[in-house]
Parts: sequence; C-alpha cells; structure tokens
Amino acid sequence: MKYTNQIETHMEYLGYIVTRNEDDENILYCSKPGYTPFMVMVDDARVWFYADYEVNTIAKCNKDKVFRYVNDLNSNSNAVTFFINGDLLRMSTNYTGNYDRSMFSAFISQIEYDVNDLLASMKETNIYLGDPEQAEYYLQDNTSNGAWVQA
Repeated sequence: MKYTNQIETHMEYLGYIVTRNEDDENILYCSKPGYTPFMVMVDDARVWFYADYEVNTIAKCNKDKVFRYVNDLNSNSNAVTFFINGDLLRMSTNYTGNYDRSMFSAFISQIEYDVNDLLASMKETNIYLGDPEQAEYYLQDNTSNGAWVQA
C-alpha cells in the first residue's frame, strides 16, 4: 500500500513546501528554507529520499580527496548514504515498512541532520561544493616528494 498522501501531509506539517510530480503522483519534491531540498518517491515497498549537489572544479580535480570526504560523510551519517556519480554528490536513503507518524518523524529528523548539519559540520563541504573562487583555503596534501628549499 502506498502512503503518498500521508507522507505529503507529514512533510507539510514539518514545514516543507511539497509539490507533486505532474507525471507521477507518487513523486514529491520537498523544499524548506535553509534546508537541502529533496525528492521523495513512494512505492509499495519503500519511501525513497534523494538529494544532490553539484561538485565544483576543486572537487573535480581532486577525486581522491573527494572520495575521502565522502567516506567521512558516510562514517558519520545516521541514515543517508553519500556517493559521487558524475559531477554530483548524491544523497539517498530509504524508509521501509508501514508508515508510522512517530517513526517517520524520527527518520526525517535523521535525514535532516545528515543532509544539513553533517554537511555543514565538515570543512570540506565548502571546498568541494561551494564556489571555488570563494574557498578560503585549499586542502594541500603534505606528502610531497620534493625538497623545500629556503631562499
């Protein structure tokens, strides 16, 4: 049984502006000022949450460091899985089982922490997702093979 109407009502109760997809009524777009917007897909087996951010040129040139960053995100995440796909940092998770208001609220709270607070707490977020021209500093790898010579 799909719980699209309950999910939509619940998200609106939590302050999200919810828009249904024109082609598929089981796809919801949820946005809330100051929060990462995400898409919610509801089917008979699960409720799937998805969000993404485009990585910047610094990230594209430092894939090894970005993968370390993504591993750190996943190590500290409560519910969301972070991964790189092309030029996007993708975030997804699933709610399975029957819809229960209190369980769903607790689950949404964990998603909001992961895609907002966790991202904000990682210094690399501004480096890899922010405006590369505005990055205050660039993470340099201190494992150089060259010798430093003082002039």
